[in-house]
Amino acid sequence: MANLSIIRDLCKNKGISIKKLGEEIGIKTPQGMQRLINENSTTIERLESIAKILEVPVIVFFEDAALKRLNDRIKELEDYIQEFQKIHMLTIDSNDEKQRYINHLTEGNKKNHEIIETLRSLVAAQKKQITQLEKNIVLYEKVIYPENKEGTSDNKLPEKG
Repeated sequence: MANLSIIRDLCKNKGISIKKLGEEIGIKTPQGMQRLINENSTTIERLESIAKILEVPVIVFFEDAALKRLNDRIKELEDYIQEFQKIHMLTIDSNDEKQRYINHLTEGNKKNHEIIETLRSLVAAQKKQITQLEKNIVLYEKVIYPENKEGTSDNKLPEKG
């Protein structure tokens, strides 16, 4: 799912108003543009037009959302584990049982931390893949649009002939 809320920041960085961007992509009213951003829904063609105007690769609208979901899930799991441990500790009566449970938690925590570190490694790997994809897009654009040395071109594919 695309993260269209970053359109505001991208417009601000480019010095383009939301209204102006909307006009350039065929949205007649500022409310229409706000609706597009707030509902986080549009066509790929319109997304490509927005990317072209803001001079960013289309992937920009997707990378933050996926990474945020992964990071949110990691945080959820960490919070859940901590809450479970607190609740369970309160239900144990004897000191021997508490010590056994603490030992069990220590082992469990090691495994949970390994899982969390694995998830963090996956997030880091995805960030690297996104960076490589962005580089590939720029290289691809340089091949398709050699007249534009910067890479971000008019994003118009050559017509089939």
